[in-house]
Amino acid sequence: MGVTETQLEQLSLTLTGHLTRSALDGQLASVTERFADSHRRLPLLVDCLTMSGYDKDAREHFINWNREHSQKLSRVAVVTEKQMWHVVVSVMALVAQQQIKAFDDRVTAERWLAEA
Repeated sequence: MGVTETQLEQLSLTLTGHLTRSALDGQLASVTERFADSHRRLPLLVDCLTMSGYDKDAREHFINWNREHSQKLSRVAVVTEKQMWHVVVSVMALVAQQQIKAFDDRVTAERWLAEA
């Protein structure tokens, strides 16, 4: 798991294995730290390709975190091949009232983020 920033000032979060609230807290803390260094809204890529599952608490925390930090995020792209998670991401977008969209691959997700 880790956070990186691409040349286009895009934040990237890689989630692996089974995601718990505790593990997510650590990952989101790294992203939140980057907000302090930026005076503009940044896109966030969340790579879940190697994530096997998640706890309900982790999902709810991610929704709340997105809502709380929506003024710092221009868009959030979630990369997963799991079609059910695409549905979950659509619901997250509605609940968080934010531009969050699921993609099957990183290339398409990064293209969408670059449009922001």
